[in-house]
Amino acid sequence: MLLYALPMVHRSFAKPHSSIHTTLSARGIAPAVIAGLSLFIGLSGCVAPKPPPAIAPGDFEGPAVTLSRSAQAGSVAPRHVVVVDLPSPGWTPTFDQTRPAFRSSEAYITLREPNPAFVFPQVITPVRIGTPIDASETIHVFVRTLPYGTKLDADDPGTYRKARIESVVETDRPR
Repeated sequence: MLLYALPMVHRSFAKPHSSIHTTLSARGIAPAVIAGLSLFIGLSGCVAPKPPPAIAPGDFEGPAVTLSRSAQAGSVAPRHVVVVDLPSPGWTPTFDQTRPAFRSSEAYITLREPNPAFVFPQVITPVRIGTPIDASETIHVFVRTLPYGTKLDADDPGTYRKARIESVVETDRPR
């Protein structure tokens, strides 16, 4: 039985213009084209940039914000370091993102209030937040404060305010 089936299959694929060969080729190309288009359309949404964060009018009225430069060893260019003087050690700073602006860069930072279940000493705590922005560039810092345990929603990511830079320290202490 196998001897009879093998020559028959061989003969059907030997003719490149047969209806079986054309049907198999069309069946193989159509799913590949559909899969390729689906992949292209699906990935094009992934590379779209995030919309800019919401910025409220007025200055940030919270802990003092200063700028410093990182002391890098070797040929690495110094970077901006944002220094925030937090009122207690329980606060959690988060560097969110950077965005290019006209002749400058913008840094976005979130400060989360301490957990109210714990007691923290009321001691000014300077926190240094490194950024990827070169120290030679102009930087604008935007800060938002969130209560402890706040879940950020994609529809309402919170509102930032522009921080008034109190002073600029020339070089941050080396690490």
